[in-house]
Amino acid sequence: MLFGTKCHISALPSTIHVVLMGESVERVREARNLGLTMDAELRYEAHVAKSVRTCFYRLRILYKIRPYLSEELRVRLVESLVLSNLNYADTVYGPRLLARTERLIQRVQNACARFCFKIPPRSHVTPFINQHSILKMKSRR
Repeated sequence: MLFGTKCHISALPSTIHVVLMGESVERVREARNLGLTMDAELRYEAHVAKSVRTCFYRLRILYKIRPYLSEELRVRLVESLVLSNLNYADTVYGPRLLARTERLIQRVQNACARFCFKIPPRSHVTPFINQHSILKMKSRR
């Protein structure tokens, strides 16, 4: 994998042969290292998209048992099972995110706040986040 901007990468020839210890190394668009999916531009969009899907899946499972959980337990479960997925390696990919990718991550936190505090779907989440002194995802990095 070669890292750079779209302009620089597109200027490179499509067939670059890299030989390492006698083996030819293929050029790939994405690679995983320690669970973090990196792309050539270091935008981490594939990693964030997968993490967001996983978070919404876990949150959907938690909704099934929400009536039996206290608010404190809902907050703990969300932090440990859902938001921890986004917090992993966020110091690496956080500064490189595009605005639309940051909005996806914030949507997960908003959905988690709705789950924890039983906020109706059409209500704003920000007052509840401020009331409970929760940092927004962008401020956590």
